[in-house]
Amino acid sequence: MQIKQFIYFLLVILAGGLGGFLAQKFLPNFYTVSESAPNYFVTKEEKYYIQENDALKEVIQKVKSSVVGIKTIGADKKVITGSGLILTSDGLAVTLAELVPASGKTSFFVDSQLINGQILKRDLKQNLALIKIEKNGLSAAGFFMLDQLKIGERVFLAGQIFDAKTFAPNFMANEGIAKSFDSEFTVQTSIRETEAVLGAPVFDIKGSVLGLSYIYNNSVIVLPITKIKSFAGL
Repeated sequence: MQIKQFIYFLLVILAGGLGGFLAQKFLPNFYTVSESAPNYFVTKEEKYYIQENDALKEVIQKVKSSVVGIKTIGADKKVITGSGLILTSDGLAVTLAELVPASGKTSFFVDSQLINGQILKRDLKQNLALIKIEKNGLSAAGFFMLDQLKIGERVFLAGQIFDAKTFAPNFMANEGIAKSFDSEFTVQTSIRETEAVLGAPVFDIKGSVLGLSYIYNNSVIVLPITKIKSFAGL
């Protein structure tokens, strides 16, 4: 009985080995890969990152029309430039008060087009100015719920920066994360920028606005949307 079992076991091993040899001999495409052929692997993390980047590109284009370009020529002929945010579709907008001094003549740009507007009020202490753009049907972004903000939240700013020679506005964006925030939700981000982006709105990756940017030691700090809504009476 044991001899029969041993012979049976031996035949199974021989059959398996023979089957493997024949498969490799006559069906090579199933078992071999050319060493010269490149291998591509996309991990779940890489796939998620690619999808998130595609979504970010789309949302940047989505919020583009809610950004106001600000250019002020002061009494001393000095040119001050920056950005602002459209708050309502009927043209209510906000920017930093330092970008629109009372003695200056200010021009407003939406989608790089010059549009008439006026300053409704300034608050130098809060560094905010309320604007009325003379156009309806404008694109207004939704407001981020700052009480849901988490450290590491991915954010981006979108602004209109002006050519140093022609002062023509050009749309730009930059991204980073929320590094910290205080009890009033003034947010410090990881975004490094110059004062050319003053007043540029900062958004989350869904396109909801956290507030307006100002610069401290080349870091973008966000003046929270809660203060902006209170200032604008929204």
